[in-house]
Amino acid sequence: MSLSPAFLTSMGNACSHGAPLDDTKPLPSTDPAVEDPDDDGAAVRPWYQRPLPLTPVTRKSAHELTAAEEDRILAAWLRMMRNEDGPGTSRYFRLALIHGGSSWPSTHLAAMQNPVPSYCTHGVECFPNWHRIYMLEFEQTLRRADLENGGDGNIGLPYWDWTRQPEGGPFLPSLAQRLMATNEYDGVPSEGGLFHATFLPLDQQGNQLAPREEDGTLFYKTNPWNSRVDAELRTYCLEWFGVGESLQAYLEMSDPRRAALALDAAPHGSVHVAVGSLGRRERGTEMVGQVPTAGFHPLFWLHHCNVDRAYESFLQTPAGRGAEAAFYANRFLDGREAGFPDGQWGRYEPFGVNPRTREQYAGRDTFDIALLGYSYPPGGLYTPASLQAPRPRGVLLPGSPGPVELAGPPGPVPASAVFRDVVKLKVDGSKALFVYASDADASGGGGLLGWVAGSLGSPREWRPPKSLADQAPEALQALPGFVGAASLFCLPTADVVKCDNCLRNAPTTTASVDITRALAALRIPRERVRLHAVAYDIATKTAMTLEAAGVPQPILSDCSSHVAEEEPTPS
Repeated sequence: MSLSPAFLTSMGNACSHGAPLDDTKPLPSTDPAVEDPDDDGAAVRPWYQRPLPLTPVTRKSAHELTAAEEDRILAAWLRMMRNEDGPGTSRYFRLALIHGGSSWPSTHLAAMQNPVPSYCTHGVECFPNWHRIYMLEFEQTLRRADLENGGDGNIGLPYWDWTRQPEGGPFLPSLAQRLMATNEYDGVPSEGGLFHATFLPLDQQGNQLAPREEDGTLFYKTNPWNSRVDAELRTYCLEWFGVGESLQAYLEMSDPRRAALALDAAPHGSVHVAVGSLGRRERGTEMVGQVPTAGFHPLFWLHHCNVDRAYESFLQTPAGRGAEAAFYANRFLDGREAGFPDGQWGRYEPFGVNPRTREQYAGRDTFDIALLGYSYPPGGLYTPASLQAPRPRGVLLPGSPGPVELAGPPGPVPASAVFRDVVKLKVDGSKALFVYASDADASGGGGLLGWVAGSLGSPREWRPPKSLADQAPEALQALPGFVGAASLFCLPTADVVKCDNCLRNAPTTTASVDITRALAALRIPRERVRLHAVAYDIATKTAMTLEAAGVPQPILSDCSSHVAEEEPTPS
């Protein structure tokens, strides 16, 4: 697999690929995708274009890698980081640049030689499909790097399961921590950690790009991880943003198109924003929370591998088994943009040839991972809660012939805080949305949680702290009445660059967070719940009102999966 010629030409390279796909043609053979290892020209190709072995690879949990497997993947990853022909020519840089391109000012790459466009594929049905090919491109390059290092190429891209923390282990896998702790290349110290001094390309005047933040530190950098930050990230993901709940809501959805939009918003977007929210404490992680720069951070790849695993889990559900037919039926619903110039079912840019079809990778190639050359371990997929809930225990009642199942007390009614129809052009970059609940009746149960009545005076009024801009995420969470956080993983809009996909195909988005357990803990009767929220900007690391962030007020919804209630945005 190789990148498409349009992309490589823009990077000062070239290759060839097949013609655009014709949807009227029958599907090709279902033989697994293979490359010919006996290709006579293989020996003279650069390492990143050599044929791969025919053996399919297994994508394992990054938490469950053996020491030897982790060492091999780390070594292959670092090989990808090395330049091939001067500054900014590593395979890693070229792959990372695909996600956001070089035009956005927030990347600090607008002045680079040979600029590259953005391939934004968010907010549309092909979100998991386009990213599936993106992860495959990275994985195949990783395998080739392993071959270059003397291995057999039989390594898969590991996934980071952000729904759980292994007992006795860290929340962030050791592989990720080791990558972030890289601080030298060939004995030369690296100020940018994983990003060495010539990782970025030259600017148009021939100078080395090395953008710095206001405090003088490099913008592209990684830092060593520590247990305190690890515990914070676990809290952000599992408690604040509720990624486990949003994953289960996604798996239970019945409409494949709406499910794809839900997966994009949460848990996918929530994990991006959760990691990005650490930026005040762990410098460099803020790039994960911003669309233009997310692909550069190593966590991006482990995160998106798990997003692919979630998508594969959905495809195994009753609703998911009809996803391919539904996708084909919807193939003309959205327009043609940089990532899908022939529509969402057509070819995907900027990726190269599928060796199985001898044509450019396309939407129709993304529903059978065995044909793409990888798998997940047996029992390694997520299972919808409705299919794994334990049966109630039976009890013997007088006169009964056997155990009788007794239902337990009903649980709380599912509740979500929903930010509906957020106009992307009004939201300048990714935001974490901190949600609070108050009691509309100050006369009962302590009134407005005691805090609102005692501190703000008015029982029907909620105000954020006066010094809102200075509030860090942990301070926002510590405010009384906190029930959870939603996420908006959005492109910047203050820039002169605009995203055609967002403008035409996905101008609005919806964010939500499950607040069922938090509301139950506050003991506020549902009919008296009032919701409030403030926004935290990932790029500027400042908090603001929803009005300043361009976000509507949240509403209380009975539906645990808000996207199921929403009609798809018309094209």
